[in-house]
Order: sequence, then C-alpha cells, then structure tokens
Amino acid sequence: MDIHIPEKIRIFLLPIGAFLASFSVIFVLLAAGGNNIFFKNHTFHFTLMFLTAFLAFYISKNLYNGYIIKRDPGAFILSLSFFTFGTVFLFHALALYHLPFFYDEMFDVTEHYGLFLGSLILIGFLVPYKKDSERLYKNRLGILAGISTFFIPGVFILATFQSFGKFLASYINSALILTGILILIVIVFLMQGYRRVANRRMSTFFIIGFSILINSAVVPFFYNEWSLVWWYFHLTFILAFIFVLAELLLHRERIEDLGDVFIYTSFGTKLVMAFSVLSAFFFVVLFNMFLTLSGDVIFKSSLNSFEMDVAEHASQSANSLSDVGSNILFISELPEIKSGVKSGNDRARMKTFFKNIISEHPAYSRLRYINEDGQEVISVESIDRKAYVALDKDLKSRKESYYFKEAINEEKDKIYASYMDLNAEDAGGEIKMPYIPIIRLATPAFSEKNEKRGVVIADIFGLDIISHIEYEYALNNSIFIVDQDGFYTYNKQDKRKEWGSSRDLGSGENIKNDIPDLAKYILSGRSGSIEGERDVAAYAVFFPSQKHKERFMSIVVVASKEALLAPLTGLKKKVILFGLVIVSIFIALMFFLVRRATLYIKKISDASTEIKNGDFSKRVEITTKDEMGQLAESFNAMVDKFVGLNIDLDKKVQERTSQLSESLRDIRKFQQAVDSTTDNVIILDKDLKIIYANNAWEKMTGY
Repeated sequence: MDIHIPEKIRIFLLPIGAFLASFSVIFVLLAAGGNNIFFKNHTFHFTLMFLTAFLAFYISKNLYNGYIIKRDPGAFILSLSFFTFGTVFLFHALALYHLPFFYDEMFDVTEHYGLFLGSLILIGFLVPYKKDSERLYKNRLGILAGISTFFIPGVFILATFQSFGKFLASYINSALILTGILILIVIVFLMQGYRRVANRRMSTFFIIGFSILINSAVVPFFYNEWSLVWWYFHLTFILAFIFVLAELLLHRERIEDLGDVFIYTSFGTKLVMAFSVLSAFFFVVLFNMFLTLSGDVIFKSSLNSFEMDVAEHASQSANSLSDVGSNILFISELPEIKSGVKSGNDRARMKTFFKNIISEHPAYSRLRYINEDGQEVISVESIDRKAYVALDKDLKSRKESYYFKEAINEEKDKIYASYMDLNAEDAGGEIKMPYIPIIRLATPAFSEKNEKRGVVIADIFGLDIISHIEYEYALNNSIFIVDQDGFYTYNKQDKRKEWGSSRDLGSGENIKNDIPDLAKYILSGRSGSIEGERDVAAYAVFFPSQKHKERFMSIVVVASKEALLAPLTGLKKKVILFGLVIVSIFIALMFFLVRRATLYIKKISDASTEIKNGDFSKRVEITTKDEMGQLAESFNAMVDKFVGLNIDLDKKVQERTSQLSESLRDIRKFQQAVDSTTDNVIILDKDLKIIYANNAWEKMTGY
C-alpha cells in the first residue's frame, strides 16, 4: 500500500531529515567514545581540506557557468559564496604547515569566520537585483577579483595584529551561530519557492546540501580537537558539497535552468528575510550576554571549587601525617619506651608491635626507637611492602643525624617533622637508588620521672603521602609540589627538576627560577590561586608539624581555563540547540504570518487584475477585523462605487441616445415633408451658399 505524503509536508520534512541524519552521527560517535579517540595526521588532514576546497571551487565554476547562460544574479551570488568556501578551506589546508606568522587563534578565526563570510554572501541571493542585474554582470570579474584579494590583506592584518585575531577568537561562538542561522534562512526560502521553480529536483539537492552544511555551526560545540568527532566535522563539508554538486553533474545539459531556483523577490520574501536577520541578530546578542554573565559565574564557582579541591588534597596529606604523629605519640607513652626498652622481653614485645604497625600501614618506610645516646634500639623497615626487623648487629648510631639532634630537643608531646628528602643515611652518605623520598616524624620519649629516654621516629614514604594528588589529576600534566625553599619534591611534567636542594641532588632547580613572579605567592605559606592568560594555578600548603610552621609543603595544580569552564561548554550546547529551535520556530512563524499577510495582498492584486480585464463582478473576500480587512472592505467599496458610477453613466448615455434618436426621427420626418412639397425650398448658410434644396427646386432649376 503506497502512502502518499503531501508535497508541502515532504518539502518541510526534507531539510529536517537531512540535518538529523547527518547530525545524529555525532551522538553515535560520542556514545562510542569518539571524543576520547584521537588521530592526528596532518597529511590526511591536508588531503581532506584540499578535496573540500576543490569541491567548493568546482561548484562555484558550475554555478558561474549557469550565471553566464541565464544571467540570474542569484546564481552569481551563490557562485561567490562557494568560491569563498573554497578559499577558506584552501587556506585551512596551507595553514597546516605552520607558516611563520601562524598562531592558534588565527587558525580558528580564518576557518570559522571564513564560513560565516561565505554564509553571509550566500544569503545575498535573496536580494532582488532587477535594476542592477546588468551592472552586476558587467562588474562580475571585478567582484570576483575583489573577494579573492580580500583574503590577502585579511590574513596580513590577522598575522600582524595578533590582539585583533584574539579579539575575534573571543567571539567565535557568535560567528558559528550566525553561520547556522544564515544558512537556515536560505533553506527556508528554498522551501518557500519550491513549488514555483522550474527545476524542483535541483532545488531539492540544494536544500539537502545546505541542511547538512548547518553542521558547521553546531558540531564545533561538541568535538575535541583531532578526535573522531572533529574529523567528522570536516567530513560533513564534503558530504554537503557532494549533494550540491550532484544535480549539477547529473544534468549538465539543464544548467540553464539553474537560475530558476533562485528567484525570490516577492514582498513577503523581503519581510521574512528582514525578520529572520533581526531575530538572528538579537539571538546572538542575547546569547553573548548570557554567556558573559553565566561564564563569569561558572568560572568563579569552578575556580572556588578548584581551590577547595586542591586544599582538600593538602588537608588529606596533612591528616595522613597527623595520624602518624598520633601513632608515635602513643608509642612514646608505652611503658616499655618510658623505661628505655632495657629488658629483653621489652625489646621483643616492641619489635613485634613495631612490625605489626609497619605491616598495617604501607606508608611507613621505617619505625625506630633511638635511645637518648642516639643509638638505634629497635628498627623495623618496610622492604617491598613487607616488614623486616633489623638485627642487633645492624643497628647504628644516629647521634650525628640532623633529625635526631632536632627531635631529641623537642618538648614533650610535640612532633618534629624533617624535610622531605631522598634517603641517604644507610648508603654511606650516598643517595639510595632508586630514589626514595622520605619524610621523618619524631617525638621525644620521657620516663615517669620526666627524664628523656630517646626518640620514637617514623620514616614515611613521601610519595605515599601525595599519591592521591597524582591519582586525582592523572590527566593533568602540570602538577608539582615544592618545599618551603622552593625546591621541587614532585614535578609530574619534568622529573629532572625534582630534588634540586643541596640536601639532595644539588641541581639548584627551583620554582623561584622558573616562575619568579608566582613563586612569592606559592611560597607564602598560604593557599589560593593565580590566574594567567590561559591557565589557572591553585596552590595549597600543608604542614608536617603544626609547631614548625616554617617548614611546609606547597601543592600546585595548573588547570586550563577551558577545563574550568567545562560546565559552560555543556550549557552552551543546550543554549545553542534551544536557541536554534526558538529561532527556527520564530522564522517559521514569521513565514506563516507574512505569507498570511501577503496572501491578502495577493488576493487584492488578483482582484485588481481581473477588474482591469473587465470582470467588474470580482470582489476581495477577507473577513478579518484588522487593517487587511479594512483595506479589503475599502477596496470592495471603491469597486462598488466605481461600478455604481459606471451604471449611472450608462443610464445617462442611454437616455441621451434615446433623445438623440427621437430628434433624428423628427428631422427625418421634416425632411420627408419638405421633399414631398411642390413649393421650392432651399437653405443658405451665412455666406449665402446653398447647403440644401428640395426636390421641387431641383426640378425647376435642373440641378
């Protein structure tokens, strides 16, 4: 059973179906993780862009040939538009070779603003050119040359004034949206004139091609550069241009019909175009205002959340060390420690206890008790995450170690924290390989009589304390941790900069040398953030020991502003799609209202034509109560009055004709009477010339 779809519905569904069919691929790619699959190949990209430019130039050539045959200005304007598209993609291809004047914003500006310029020229075929068509034809080569040369100074200005290029780049979303709206307007007018053009098939191919081309204004809000979605964005141009070119290639012999596709100069067309452009303008203005206001709010909120997140990680590291401090304080209060671990039983119990702690806490590198003379009494070490008790013969004196000297002089119940440095004490003063960052927490032990009994000291794997930071920001390359002197203890981006202090590798690598302007904030002992041109750095400090505030670690995480504004990106997509729907509805509504209004005008125009041709019975049937109804009523009243006056005139003409007929009959009777009389009768004019003589006179005189 064949289902018949009315032509009006088919032509309405055609652009919607073409757009959804091409746009739905984005959601398939996104669902399949296409934005996380990257393929960076400049040669393939160049080939793709060069092919796109070739198709655009070839379409332009065919359109120009059609213009030469029929001289329809619309075809010429369309040819200029595709010539602009071709030039943009050709420059896009050449720019891949990173010319000396090339910079990132320039790449985006030339591509997206070039598409906007092409779509702006494209909408020019809706403008009537009846008066200027011949002048346009005479100047066609000059116009083409002007557009060609426009790109040369344009590129020069962008290359010379980078601030101008960056300014344009900040409004690139507006250019994208306007591009989509302008192409949408073109599609609406192609639909409007579909039924009255001679070559409907060609019009259909243009509608499909332009519907796919709208992707150029929508897809950029969804892709990551070099992702599969990004590649699809560039493939849509080829797909769109192939549809535009298909009918031109399939029916080259009918190229002269091309001009019939682009003749829209009616009054309604002008009104719809004006309303459409105004709606697009106001939408973009409101869109920018919304993005500016919401962008500031989202950025501040994201920045505050970013700062709090980094501060939370610093607090987590501090809490980890605080837990270690609580443990060694607890150990220092054990009776065995208070007595100095003098007996063999005390020593055995403490070895077992220390071993259990090491086994339960993977962050512990070593747990020791050192007596007041600096001699190790108990030492349990973690090797490959397993606890090993040191033999008595391996216990050493730590009397000269800086951490023992400082820890033994601490007050009771206070925690001493060392620097985080590379483990070197068990390798003859040489740094142990592989590098093992260690931070030592210690507290003095006292007897019941408050006599010093040595120190309890825990060596902590430094990387375990900060492992959660690396895990949290695994995708961020800009993470580093510095000590209070500015030396890197962790640098994810450049490991060669780590451990530059004289206590460690002695390379001198320091944050003060790398970013001196920011170092003063990062090393201030406070938390906060620093905003750059493209990035934001959040930093937070944690103190291994609350007593020694002069010794701290500062965590610094650098994030791009784009990442902080990621929520805005999602909001942009929703607003753009919602805005495009609203603008589309508005254009459709304007199209309906204008068509309704112009339908009334057309009725009046048709009635006037029929009345002009002699059908005085024609009236305009408009029953609305608005100005159009009043105009129709006045028109009908005027026609009625005209017909009434015409009827009165006919009556007077008939009456006068009747009077003249009666007078003519009287004259004829008088003439018959004069001719039949035997008396001689003549009539003379003022010059005494005979102008009439009866039969009796003619018989008497003989003439």
